[in-house]
Amino acid sequence: MDIWRSMGFYAVLLFAGLMDIPDEVLESARLDGASGPRLIRHIVLPLSLPVLLSSLIFSVNGTLKVFDSVVALTNGGPGTGTTPLTLYMFQSSFTYSEYGYGSTIALLLTVVCLLVSLAVYRVSRRDNTES
Repeated sequence: MDIWRSMGFYAVLLFAGLMDIPDEVLESARLDGASGPRLIRHIVLPLSLPVLLSSLIFSVNGTLKVFDSVVALTNGGPGTGTTPLTLYMFQSSFTYSEYGYGSTIALLLTVVCLLVSLAVYRVSRRDNTES
């Protein structure tokens, strides 16, 4: 459900990234003989990489922080079959009154989101500096 809710955001983000590619670059690549898959692989994808990486970071962080749709659809059930980290944090803090444990889970979730974002950023920086 969350993927469909944010699909419009990603579509607009990717469309804006494609519109940001200069027509002159595409035209010169076509004059040099690039077409179809070769044009996409060597021109469109490298120029769209910042937008694609931003989409990846938003998607992974959004997945790690999913909460409301799980609560609305299943309330973490059946049993604990669909209990994401955020729901577990909420239940620990506000259902079982284990505030320290819930805060620790929140801090862990924040650190994981930060590490994922930094890893994607670092990989993208390495790719940009090598080419």
